[in-house]
Order: sequence, then C-alpha cells, then structure tokens
Amino acid sequence: MLEHVFIYQAGIYAPDTQLEPNADNISTLLELFKDKGFIPTTHSIAEVSGATLVRKNILSFETPKKNWRVLFESQRVNCIWQKTEKDDTISSDQFITEVSEIIQRITEEFSLKGFRLYFNMRGILRVLSEEELIHVNSKLLNLPLFFKESLPIEWSTRNLSHREIFINEQSEMLNVIMDVNRVKIKFQTPEPSESKDRIEIGLDMSTLQTNINQRFRIADLQPFLNETKTISETILAQIGEMFQ
Repeated sequence: MLEHVFIYQAGIYAPDTQLEPNADNISTLLELFKDKGFIPTTHSIAEVSGATLVRKNILSFETPKKNWRVLFESQRVNCIWQKTEKDDTISSDQFITEVSEIIQRITEEFSLKGFRLYFNMRGILRVLSEEELIHVNSKLLNLPLFFKESLPIEWSTRNLSHREIFINEQSEMLNVIMDVNRVKIKFQTPEPSESKDRIEIGLDMSTLQTNINQRFRIADLQPFLNETKTISETILAQIGEMFQ
C-alpha cells in the first residue's frame, strides 16, 4: 500500500547499552559486524541532566550510504533503516531478519536482557489527486464547518490504542500509535523537482513503558517483530479500504 517507506526502526531497551566509544568497544563491534560493512562513528543526541539539556556523543555504526545505523543509546540499542536515495527499498521481512541478527550478536556479546521492545515505520501513499486528498481528509476527520468550507491543505491525526499480544506464550500489552498526515514531500533528485502533497502514514508499536522488568531475551525479538508486522499490515490494509 505504501509507495515509499522512508524509515524502519526497531530494537530493545536494556540497561548498560550506552557503550563508550573507546578502542576496546569499537574493536569488539567491528569484529561482530565485519560482514555488514558497518563503519564506527559517533552520533550526537540531547539528554536531560537535572534541569539542563546537554548534547552527548554516543557510539554508533553505520553503512557508507548511511541507510543502516545502529545506535548505542542510553538504555536502548536502536536499529534504523532509512531511505537515503529515491530508489532505496527494503521489505519489512528483510528489515526484521537483519535487525534480529544484529541484536542477537550484540546481546550475546554484552549479555543484555531487555525490559522493552519496539518497532516503527513511516512512509507515503502513491500520488493522489486533489479530489482524492480531500476524500482521505473527509474519511479521517469530522471538521468544523469553517474547515469544510475552506478545505485544509495540511492536516494531521494521531491515535493511540492498546492491544494484547503474545510473545513466546507470554502476554504483553502493546502501545499501537498511528498518525496520518497530509504533508509536502520533495525527493532529492539530480534534476530539480517540486514538492508535492502526499499522505504520510506512521505506525509506532512498543511494549508498555510502565513495565520495567527485564523479561526480554533475544528469542523474544523476532516473535515480537512478526506480531508488529502483522498489525502493521492489517492497519495499512484497512486504511486502503477506507480510502477507496
């Protein structure tokens, strides 16, 4: 249903994931990822320290094209695939397989046991006519009369639900967030191009942040990602039916 997926993101929350960018850690991870073509680097993030927001460099690994990144954040190993060129593409199955393998190597090397799992994705629908864009808006939003008379050229929605899932027969409650937006998209291409109005869909799923028990092992990650993939496909199919 999505013409372009811009980003897939998944990983595990666990203590002691923020590895220092020192020679020992870099050497260990280079050996772990020697077949992936990853390059060690640092990534700047903002962290709250008391009442102050401070910038900190964290260890990360990325491919030369920067379409794959693995970030060792505070209490999170964050795996990201991001479209860096218009023709870049990857299926959700390919992403799940790759992330599961990356996280397995890391958790086995550093004996991580997680307290939260997550998956999210974001992409856009095919090009729609102005009439189709208005139809999508009317299906999702019941607007005040003013906005029905003066139709919005940008809009956004966000919904959060909970859904019970089972990971290796263990019950977990899942946050499921969907946002649908009308946005302007402009691809970077060799020839000048104009920005176009597109429908952007974001799906974000994670186990509850209130449960901080370290209950997740590597064997739980792929079943979790398979569950979130199924939910994603269901939601996207239902959105497609709404817009017909």
